[in-house]
Amino acid sequence: MAGTRTFHSKVGWVYWGVIAIFAAFLFFGFWDRSWVAILVCVAFEVWLIDEMVHTRYVITEEGFLVIESGRFFKPVAIEILQIAEVKKSKSLISSPALSTDRLKIVYRKKSFKSSVLVSPKSKEEFVRCLLKRNGEIQTDVLT
Repeated sequence: MAGTRTFHSKVGWVYWGVIAIFAAFLFFGFWDRSWVAILVCVAFEVWLIDEMVHTRYVITEEGFLVIESGRFFKPVAIEILQIAEVKKSKSLISSPALSTDRLKIVYRKKSFKSSVLVSPKSKEEFVRCLLKRNGEIQTDVLT
């Protein structure tokens, strides 16, 4: 069986734009000496940068996809054998994906289906690694 692989999230221009907006608000907070605005903006900047640095998708040797989204959220583990489908998505639904260039992962969770959106930098390599562990996954990424 292949070893553990880690894929970092792609960071899109929208995410960079949000960071820039809060940085501008932070600048104006310092300009006006508005300490409440400064504290709020610093908190958001720390959260956004933490997510940018620590959002990753780990395919473990034990057969799990572990989705980590910053230090402030608990990682999610999905058994790769329960993944039914991986398809391209441009959905803007809140998710552990920092780009609009996303993949929708549909998987079985007990007796129902669930899904999550991710945005690995190398989508094709990410899907190939999943397929090595579960060849039954349906995908439109490698076509």
